[in-house]
Amino acid sequence: MVSRHVYDLCHATETVSSVLAKDPSQSPGDIVKKLYGHHEHSLHHSGSTRKPTAPPSPPNEAVAAVEKTRQCGHWGSTIPSQLFLKAFADALQCLDKDPIAGVVSPPLMGSHGTIPLTVIAPLADVMRHTANLIVRAQREVFLITCSWSPSVAQRLIKGALFELSRRAGQRGERVIVKVMYDKAGPANAMNPHQNIKPKGYTSKSVDLPSPEEIPNIDMEVVSLHRFVLGTLHAKFCVVDRRVAAVMSNNTEDNDNLEMMIHVEGPIVDSIYDTALITWQNGLHPQPPLCDSPPASESGVPSPVQRPGYQDATTTQERVGIVKERYSEEETQEHTPEDPHFDDDIAGEVKRMQASYGEKEGESRLQAANRKLNVAAPNPVESTGPEIQAGEEMTPYILTSNDSKPVPMALVSRPPYGAMDSKSVHVPQNEAWLSLIRNAQRSIFIQTPDLNASPLIPAILDAVKRGVEVTYYEKTRTIPSINPSSLVLATSNC
Repeated sequence: MVSRHVYDLCHATETVSSVLAKDPSQSPGDIVKKLYGHHEHSLHHSGSTRKPTAPPSPPNEAVAAVEKTRQCGHWGSTIPSQLFLKAFADALQCLDKDPIAGVVSPPLMGSHGTIPLTVIAPLADVMRHTANLIVRAQREVFLITCSWSPSVAQRLIKGALFELSRRAGQRGERVIVKVMYDKAGPANAMNPHQNIKPKGYTSKSVDLPSPEEIPNIDMEVVSLHRFVLGTLHAKFCVVDRRVAAVMSNNTEDNDNLEMMIHVEGPIVDSIYDTALITWQNGLHPQPPLCDSPPASESGVPSPVQRPGYQDATTTQERVGIVKERYSEEETQEHTPEDPHFDDDIAGEVKRMQASYGEKEGESRLQAANRKLNVAAPNPVESTGPEIQAGEEMTPYILTSNDSKPVPMALVSRPPYGAMDSKSVHVPQNEAWLSLIRNAQRSIFIQTPDLNASPLIPAILDAVKRGVEVTYYEKTRTIPSINPSSLVLATSNC
């Protein structure tokens, strides 16, 4: 059950972003300290040990507990499910000892919004959407990622910054850009948040534009790494405090199939707040929109308009996107060397889908395989069954045109540097475990590796309850990783 302390935290009138709006000269780190008592929340171990699962409550108490949990979020017109609220309640328990354990101000942890676009594609195609979002920015951009290295992804972002500066210059305006990545250096041992000077971020290992190359952008760059093992693992982009993209990929080249969701509406306030808390340092210059009305005050934006698909189901939309004929300009692939930016998501979808179309002599399967092999050091021949008409790979997936807001909870965790396993009781972990613990029919997990000790028994217990568990993982390539997946596969259920 949500404690009175956590309930009060979630109903507080101030957040990190609201306090910054009143006094932009303060650093987010100082605001965190004033509101919640400390800077380096990830160094506090007192609240990191998991609490035992409470026994089932009597029916009346259970109903009251669910209602109390519901009151801790801002759901708008949406109605969170019982499963959702159970996971949210378990995540909230982490705030008893550390109010900022979720890397977001407690009043913003539960929210709602829309997802007009989902991307399931090779890394570079995910970053093509990020690049388009950056180019369409009017006032400010926060781009936070983990690993950063010279790559197609990096060049797409660099090209977007060039174009953003050009467009801002045409408008007679300036745009504020904040970039954060994880490049550990000796200085991070003293202060995990290191401001990077132009000489550092224009070096060959980063290759961002110099101030002279983007005269209409004020860019600030920070490297975050918490020694020894505290990696900045978040990857997201917030544009104009109205749109956010949360992705799985780094800014680098690899042959992974990555994922992204593009969100709009009040949930963007929560992600913006997370960006400020993650940044921690003073903001120079100050973000121009930190004191503007948040996304929640402007309502949930209307869904992406896609003429011709108003009454289509998701499957029908996919077929329509594949079959539609486009002009040559709409089909030219956006590359760092030959950029083609789009004005909206609909244009991006057309351009992206065209690049997945069959070339002369190709089958549908070969076309998809060609795209999946672009970044592969050793391309792999296709061996699967031929793709049927209407089942083509559609990496950019539009939600239906009547998309309505849905409940969303931001359940994150901060970087943890210590070489131990004490940082367990965090919202991210508790939400996962709660969903598995309360699942009734099915669970699907896809991950490069699964080695968290609390997770294995939870999954096995779900199987014993008769829950269908599907688990996809990448073949283990790091010898030091505990082969828990083998244990999971061979355990006697």
